[in-house]
Amino acid sequence: MAIGHYQKAMYDFGTAIRFDDKQAQYYANRGNCMMMLNQINDALAEFEKAISLKPTDGLYYFNRGLVHARLMNFDNAISDFGDGIKYIKTG
Repeated sequence: MAIGHYQKAMYDFGTAIRFDDKQAQYYANRGNCMMMLNQINDALAEFEKAISLKPTDGLYYFNRGLVHARLMNFDNAISDFGDGIKYIKTG
């Protein structure tokens, strides 16, 4: 994913999920890949799953907010950005 191979990375995260479907980070990473590949509705579902598994991770809310913004669901985006700020820990 770090080198821009989003399709391959998405496949790898899917494989990881098949082995351990309780890791929120796998869903979030796959959602990021989908967002980069313009698979916005699928990305939304991935962030929903990540949040359901780890509801206190602010970055998951922030990323879901980005998806909502791309879908022009601005009220949902604002709500997610607010939740993201609430949960992100500061240094």
